[in-house]
Amino acid sequence: MNCETARDRLLEADLTELRGDGELAQHLHACSACQDRARGILAQYAALQGELERAVPRFEVAQPRRRPAAPRTPRWRWTVVAPLALAASLAVLLLGRRRELPQPMTPSVQQVASATAPLDVEVLAGRAVTVFQTDNPNIVVIWSF
Repeated sequence: MNCETARDRLLEADLTELRGDGELAQHLHACSACQDRARGILAQYAALQGELERAVPRFEVAQPRRRPAAPRTPRWRWTVVAPLALAASLAVLLLGRRRELPQPMTPSVQQVASATAPLDVEVLAGRAVTVFQTDNPNIVVIWSF
């Protein structure tokens, strides 16, 4: 490692590397200029740490005051219960009303009378067919199997 790379790494190095552990520490043992820079960083860090430990807050952090809980009065209950009761009664009135359903439309086209003639069904060889009559004379089910 050369000095230029070591200077860049000194700015981002962990304190354990500056004190002599790792790849950067190997260069620091060999180069007195980089070693002096590492000592300067460690000295500044120690001074900063000492100042932070001696620092006293300039003001106290105010704790938020809690108001004593107001006793619940019956008046408070009515301010909540009355609108809820009114909304519930309106919902019952609006949703509970019987709405008359529209009368089913009568078809304008008359149904064609179905022919009761037997069905002519052709079946392939090896297949069977069953014919089902339904209640509706216009519908016949043909099942091929």
